[in-house]
Amino acid sequence: MDSFNGNSNTITVEIYEFSTGIKAEITPDGGWISRGFTGRYMNATLPQIPYTVERAIANKRFAVVEGANSNQPAVIGRVVPGEPDSFIPDLSVVAVVSRGRDDGGRPLSVYRYFLCEGADSLWKILSWMEEYAQRVGHLPVFNPFETRLDPSQEISIPPEIPSEKLEHKFEHKSVPIVLSWEYQYNLRLINKIAEIKAGAEPVSWAYNAEALEKPWSFVVIHPASERAYGSFLQLQANRPLALMPATVDEQALKSAIKRLINSSQVKPEAVTEIKTALGNQKITSDYWHRLFDGEGVQHALSQNLYTPQFIRLITLRAMVIPETLPEFLDWLNIKGGRQKPDNNQVISLEFQEAIGSQLPPEQLARGIKLILPKLLEKQITPEAVHWLLADRHSAWKHYRKQFINDVQADLEVISSFNRRSYSSESNSFRCGDKIWNRLINFLRLLRYRHRHSEPYYKPLAKLFECLREYRLSAYFYQVVFGGVPKEIFNQAFPNSRQKSEEYVFGLPIKPMMTPQEQISKQSSGILKFIIENIEFFCIIIGLSLVSVTITYTLSEILTVQSPKPTPEARNEMTKRQKNRALNNFNITSQSIQSIVQELVKDSQLNNKLVETQNKILENQEKLPHKPESQVAIVIKEIIGDSSLQYTGVIKDESQDVTQNMNIEKEKWVKAIYKYQKNRKINPANGIIKNTATYNRLKNETKTNILKKLNKQNQQ
Repeated sequence: MDSFNGNSNTITVEIYEFSTGIKAEITPDGGWISRGFTGRYMNATLPQIPYTVERAIANKRFAVVEGANSNQPAVIGRVVPGEPDSFIPDLSVVAVVSRGRDDGGRPLSVYRYFLCEGADSLWKILSWMEEYAQRVGHLPVFNPFETRLDPSQEISIPPEIPSEKLEHKFEHKSVPIVLSWEYQYNLRLINKIAEIKAGAEPVSWAYNAEALEKPWSFVVIHPASERAYGSFLQLQANRPLALMPATVDEQALKSAIKRLINSSQVKPEAVTEIKTALGNQKITSDYWHRLFDGEGVQHALSQNLYTPQFIRLITLRAMVIPETLPEFLDWLNIKGGRQKPDNNQVISLEFQEAIGSQLPPEQLARGIKLILPKLLEKQITPEAVHWLLADRHSAWKHYRKQFINDVQADLEVISSFNRRSYSSESNSFRCGDKIWNRLINFLRLLRYRHRHSEPYYKPLAKLFECLREYRLSAYFYQVVFGGVPKEIFNQAFPNSRQKSEEYVFGLPIKPMMTPQEQISKQSSGILKFIIENIEFFCIIIGLSLVSVTITYTLSEILTVQSPKPTPEARNEMTKRQKNRALNNFNITSQSIQSIVQELVKDSQLNNKLVETQNKILENQEKLPHKPESQVAIVIKEIIGDSSLQYTGVIKDESQDVTQNMNIEKEKWVKAIYKYQKNRKINPANGIIKNTATYNRLKNETKTNILKKLNKQNQQ
């Protein structure tokens, strides 16, 4: 608390301090060296360092880059927000950073901290520091042998710094403002500029800084040199997308993630830290991504690394960042159904079960809502979503009931639309406003009998069948096929008497006929028609017998006169086979690329290739082709046509389809068909996928490449 003295120009304030803890030793010249850090603060004039200040220091909010500070001390000023629940007030803190030496002569940075209660008290500390400097000739720098016992300090109230000119000068400047290193700003002026630019955010600034650990956490930076000025300007021009808010304990978050992924035993306090952070709206999805990437997520995904730590890390990421749920399912190879979970999936499920109920349910619910469009676009299987919602160890199982209720609520809203107008514009659906657009359009057209099915919702029909929600499954089967498989219909309406039609959310649900019922119905109809027209059919049958006799006689004559097809002719593709192969050319393209990539990465081929390259380089020759091109050349040779184009037809399916490209594709199809016939591979269809043709072509290509490389090495 401040107190005014008899002199109206002075005020008494409580300024506390503490310093970096070291094992100090006096040197002969009166200086000091450090023999190591103690891990505790020293020269403290308060019984306990406030927790919020300790966390700000741990998060490097006052830190300079080690070894980058100049001979003159850097000064860091910052307001540290308090915690009302813990009765910790806002605190103004100033750190003076000096360069010291250890017993090996190596430089180190040491800190002397001053703090005063209140968010508007930085000027008080600075006024006291200026008066201190006038008395002793320098700022109160770190000194392990200086102890200031009394925190009460009498300071003069300095004249107010006019802010109008400063506001005009810096109003269009982006944060952090990098001041000119040539102009000698004083500390109180820098603090005033920071107050103007900070607005509602906590004030923060750095004076005489060479390099800062968290430069983006400052409002104003005063560089110590021309080089530092250039570095800070470059940082200012390359602002990162994801920045941790100054009020968030970044180190505590990182520590919580590490504790959760590095142990099979879940630490409740670590889960609480994650849960609290999820409730902080200032922590963006971009920052969460940066946090998880810093722990190695991208490395694990790209290299397919499945250690228990990475499995728990990517599982936690899917819970915290719902957008990554599809990537998690794909990486963990979730197939669902009756497939027994593998060891990696068991580790993930154990982790989910341990923390799933402790995280905000709306967080997990958002993940399911986000993957619904991907389910309908067939980027995720119904079985994988069923695994999320139904496995008894899954973290997402807690949302199963809510998910079903959300879908039912949306369908109820759709069914209540005016019979003359189906529209989603004035409605906000629980599962998203866009997911039902096709359904609404389908129902509108169905009313006028312009459309009888909408295949887009087939994954939902299958998902609800897996979840044994048969009424919802029947609803979507009706939408998709215009009828419901009889077994689903019977499960959905076990007490149905009519067995012909029921209603769900205003939609008539009808069972499909079984194949036997369809045949029976068709047969009875044909028989009835024949009986009613018996005389006509007798005439037709008589004429048919005469026609058959004539046709048989002519075919016998033509068979004798016509030459039999040659073996070459029998090996030609039919038009139907060729069209089918061309329609499936994307499968062939992907398969050939897979063969190329597998062989490029093959360790045996790589060793031979390195040996060959070394020999070529010794002879100062130029490598003829890249490894990928070499493999493609050999593939073309093996299937019997070296003139085939690889790049543009096989490698880049994204190009526009032109007449020339269609011709090239047809050449590929014919060559593959001929290769299959020559090798007696079944089926011979001009298509390559992960079957006998794929394996045969890959093995032959590898053998031929090895032969070529061996031949080159012998030359």
